[in-house]
Amino acid sequence: MTACITLPETHEPVINYTITDLLGKVKASGASTSGGVNVRELASGLYTLKVDHLGEPKSVRFVKE
Repeated sequence: MTACITLPETHEPVINYTITDLLGKVKASGASTSGGVNVRELASGLYTLKVDHLGEPKSVRFVKE
């Protein structure tokens, strides 16, 4: 089973993302063309997912158990 965060639906092929820990250290970043971000490799903890799509930044906090 793969841990994955579903990104907003879009007709555009790429959504840029960054995952940071509570101290602001980047733990993962990249571009998703599949509409999801794999968080399987992250250690348990609280993170912030920042998404930049078409110049419109959004962020959400999540817990990886």
